[in-house]
Amino acid sequence: MESHRMARKRNLFLGLVAIALLVLAGAAIFFWMRFATGTASVLPDPLAVRMAPTDPCGCTPGSSGDTDIPLGLAKTKSIVDDYLKNFNDANLALKEIIVYNNNSYARIADRVTGINAMELFVDTETSIVISEYGTNFHWNLGYPSIPDSKTIGYSGLVPPGPRTDNIPNLLSISSQQAEVIAREYLQQYRINARLSSNVDVFYGYYVMEYMKWGKVLGMISINGNTGEAFRHDWHQTFIARRTY
Repeated sequence: MESHRMARKRNLFLGLVAIALLVLAGAAIFFWMRFATGTASVLPDPLAVRMAPTDPCGCTPGSSGDTDIPLGLAKTKSIVDDYLKNFNDANLALKEIIVYNNNSYARIADRVTGINAMELFVDTETSIVISEYGTNFHWNLGYPSIPDSKTIGYSGLVPPGPRTDNIPNLLSISSQQAEVIAREYLQQYRINARLSSNVDVFYGYYVMEYMKWGKVLGMISINGNTGEAFRHDWHQTFIARRTY
């Protein structure tokens, strides 16, 4: 009788230990998936191949490396202002500059409609201005084709701008729906970050930043008609921002 009692106690103890180990193992897996920072880099981006544009000026994102000195806000603004003057279009207004460790980003808006017109990439090493890679090339329905600052004086290309009568039909997906899609994208690719509260509206798509510990890690664009998502992860380390 006594031996049966001891056996039951031992089995109960072993069962509790097994349950505790399973719980700990599950918790460890959960926290690893939740907080691991390197997981996303090994997962493929479904649009990476299709969205890769040509590089007209040889300033591929990230090519400058971490050793270059960032341009800074004032220098970037001066470069972008000079670039916009070439278009002789008073409707184009600089709205935001973000400086990263090896490039700068500028957001340009249409004064008439208030919609963001284009995203610009400024290479740190060369100071050349080009269209932001990815969705600005392929999804921008208002200003999809603009020359880079290296050839703008010779190309004769001027952004035509959008047809105002088509503006209401450019986005069939709301900004709230775009946020949901962007969050699902972060979860699907195990990117341990949260979306910023701001959603920038462009001609044909949305752009949102994703952050961790208050630092910008990258951007996600959402097509305003198809709901496709594309991640900008080449800017690297955030340094400073200014809105205008």
